[in-house]
Amino acid sequence: MAAPNYGGYDRVGYVRARGELRLSRPIAPERREAERAPSRDVRRKVRRVGRSREERQAALRRRRFVVVVILPVLLLLGSVYLHNVASNTEASVADLESRIAEAESRYEQLGVREARLSNSERIRSLAAKDQGMKAPAAAEIETLEAEAGDGSALETPGP
Repeated sequence: MAAPNYGGYDRVGYVRARGELRLSRPIAPERREAERAPSRDVRRKVRRVGRSREERQAALRRRRFVVVVILPVLLLLGSVYLHNVASNTEASVADLESRIAEAESRYEQLGVREARLSNSERIRSLAAKDQGMKAPAAAEIETLEAEAGDGSALETPGP
């Protein structure tokens, strides 16, 4: 069922404009006093006078039930949940520690392999065997001097 359309007014004569409510027309002072709610003290007295002894005892039994039964059950469920979360956290920590140990072992293995593969004697023997390369004689080696500023050598800054 669709809500009634009051044409911009709600049921009590308020206008909805720019997200705020304001009165569409002033209310007569007599009507304002009649619509005003009774004070808190009067409502509290009326409520207490209106309850019978059986109702008060039933309310007290409900409060006791909440304190004696519901609250401990909720605390127990919370404790079980926290224990479950803690055990899951411990399991994930153990898994991560084992993965870290595996990664460190793999890193050490790769370091040993890198040292073995970068051995200069191994590289020379592979170059001579597979590529047919040979080491140059001492007379064939030339040392070139780089001129300053030509960009072919690294320049060190002066003191």
